Amino acid sequence: MTDLGGPDAAPTKRPAIILIVVLALVAVAAVVGVVLTRGDDGEDWNSLVGVDHESGEVVVLDEEGEEVERIDSGVDGAVQAVSRGSFVLVHDGDEETAVVDVSEAEVVWSDKVDGSPRWVDGTSTPLLVIGPPQGGEVRVVAPGADTDVELGAAAELDDALLAPPAVFSSPDGGVVAAADLRGDVSVVVDTAAGEAHSVDGRLVAVADDGVATIRSAGGDEPGTVLFFDREGGERGSAPVPAGARGGLLMTDDTTVVGVAENDEGTQVFRVSDGDDEPEVLGTLEAALVTTVAYAAADRLLVAGEDRSFLFDGDGETVAELEGRQTAPYAVAGDPDCFAVEDGDDLVIHDLESGDELQRGVLERSGYLQASVNGCTVAGQGLLLGPDGAIEVDDAALVVVAPDGAAAIVRGEGGVELVDLSDRDEEPIELDELVTGFADR
Repeated sequence: MTDLGGPDAAPTKRPAIILIVVLALVAVAAVVGVVLTRGDDGEDWNSLVGVDHESGEVVVLDEEGEEVERIDSGVDGAVQAVSRGSFVLVHDGDEETAVVDVSEAEVVWSDKVDGSPRWVDGTSTPLLVIGPPQGGEVRVVAPGADTDVELGAAAELDDALLAPPAVFSSPDGGVVAAADLRGDVSVVVDTAAGEAHSVDGRLVAVADDGVATIRSAGGDEPGTVLFFDREGGERGSAPVPAGARGGLLMTDDTTVVGVAENDEGTQVFRVSDGDDEPEVLGTLEAALVTTVAYAAADRLLVAGEDRSFLFDGDGETVAELEGRQTAPYAVAGDPDCFAVEDGDDLVIHDLESGDELQRGVLERSGYLQASVNGCTVAGQGLLLGPDGAIEVDDAALVVVAPDGAAAIVRGEGGVELVDLSDRDEEPIELDELVTGFADR
């Protein structure tokens, strides 16, 4: 059993702030993370969408798969259409890019871009990030608003190495931040003002009104966590143990809970601005792989190779789980569920209690796609939700509806809309061009 030695205290509600997952070392030998946040609930949908690859028109269909409207995107030869809320991102695979608002039947933003456009992960706020996957200059755009910022240039960073997967948003979309993968410096953007500022340290958390970074002392020396407002002004600082890794759980604007891996083992710690030293809450008997902080739920998930640990913001153990944590795409920052891979099984757990909710067999580990609340997840050969598992073709591409009530399954037999709320309903055959869900 894991002994954290923390005080006996019931979980308390924390502000919805941020969660960052450190995933891997990229080719430039820098740690890249993914932020999972939440704006509004983002679960509403009432239409299906896709793109006509010849005309570039965004095609809108009703929930029965019947075409109801076509909207000219202005992108000839479009190859990509990715939806978020009422917005559809259209791209030709080269430079031409547009965002169509299907609720207004109009193009709200278009341009020729340098790099690949994508929605900022995890937040329901429609924010675009554009840049080369290997890193370079990165551009952040709020379609339909005035925000259009090149982060490195606006923050006056020389030769910055920024990458779209390392660009994160606050829950409300008011703050965007990114780490310069070449060194201990980050960029914070006030999206309402359209202004970017450089801040010291490596980005580890983004809040509605600011960010937190870590400045490493190198080697086995303790580091420092720094707290900044959205304009780059420093709010305070505090020491962190040597080897502090992954995303940190921000319990308020100047307090964090996190994990460090050093000569003392894998330590769980908490520290606030002005503290002389961090409070070590306990040591885990497992090597650290990644951490995921769910601030709104007051939970910190710590993953090892074959075990995961769920803690509350006071350092109390909520659950110890078999399996390694995995972060499906599209899960919001305060979901109700999370998933782990336990051998060949995909297991969905309740985030508050850690209880197992559903289990199903994955054909193989790989890309996962989830509903906004994280309680319905699709993987290789599997659709797993509150009502159990549905087998799908191993090679099928699955898009789960934001509310988890349906899924688009693209397999060898064509494209179908599967009703996950009523297993007795026959799947609806769809046009091949359908790629996602939208709120019209």
